[in-house]
Amino acid sequence: MEANEPEIYLLALLLTLKHTQTPLNPETQTRLYELGERLQNFDPKRWPIIKRTIHTLLNTTPNLTPEFQKHLATLQNHPLDRLPALTLPIDPNTPTIEKRGIKPGSPSTNNTQYLINDLVIPTLLNDNPIATSQKLTGWQRFWQPTDPSDDYLPPLNP
Repeated sequence: MEANEPEIYLLALLLTLKHTQTPLNPETQTRLYELGERLQNFDPKRWPIIKRTIHTLLNTTPNLTPEFQKHLATLQNHPLDRLPALTLPIDPNTPTIEKRGIKPGSPSTNNTQYLINDLVIPTLLNDNPIATSQKLTGWQRFWQPTDPSDDYLPPLNP
């Protein structure tokens, strides 16, 4: 497993949901919900199972696959140190989600834990994951280079 692979895959999934133009069918929504439930007990050793679940979801929802692949390719070349720039406004009508996942202090867990607990799980466990993903803010700051001398150009439609 690549060090940032979970972050890259999960961010690509959020961006795919954010940019999808097609409503999700009930089966896809159920699969997303089940993925959110699995992520509540995320263990880095079990990442291959989560990754396989994402691939199965994409294989059964072909209209999401091209968008996911596009975002995956973009994110593989983007530094993830601005991940905390992303936020999901708290909806007072959403039930509180118990934060579980990676144990604090594990290598490279801060970004992963934040991404899973604060962004991905609330999005996937919501009744409308597309609308929830569109509420994510901070994309503009996320795409900005961390170093002014960095010549990385963000995608036109992040």
